[in-house]
Amino acid sequence: LEAAGLLAPDGPVNKVLETVVNNLQITNNLDIQPPVRARVLLTTPVESFTVGNTIVLSRGFVDVLPDEASLALVLAHELAHIALGHGLDTKYAFNDRSLFKDEETFMRLSLQRTPAEENAADKTGIGYLKNSPYKDKLATASLFLRALQERSAELPRLLRPHLGNQTT
Repeated sequence: LEAAGLLAPDGPVNKVLETVVNNLQITNNLDIQPPVRARVLLTTPVESFTVGNTIVLSRGFVDVLPDEASLALVLAHELAHIALGHGLDTKYAFNDRSLFKDEETFMRLSLQRTPAEENAADKTGIGYLKNSPYKDKLATASLFLRALQERSAELPRLLRPHLGNQTT
């Protein structure tokens, strides 16, 4: 994805994301190997997903999150997918250059989870948040999700993900 210009190079934003992930892991006694990383997808639609032990958030999502607790809410959900071992279809894991060009990568990837996996990650992620340093700061995160849901009809291009599951 980085070679295709869709993933930002590793930088300071990743470090902030990884600090929040680390806070969630420490307070929940999670020892995930290899270590969980976080990256930024250079797209506007609000979306997040995991690839292996890497959590990916779109630049659009990072830009609209109102505070660190809201960021923790999103990252806890994705961390739960990793901890629960929710895998992805790996049919493009090897020899992808022979299947299609980098420019076409974005249009061919689908990183969506099943409804059962989404529900499990929701429940597990909420559990992580209850044990985290963000537990008393989630009111804004709740308002943020409600606002996204209420505006979803008005903002379909912003709230319809290209790769992962819908947030609202």
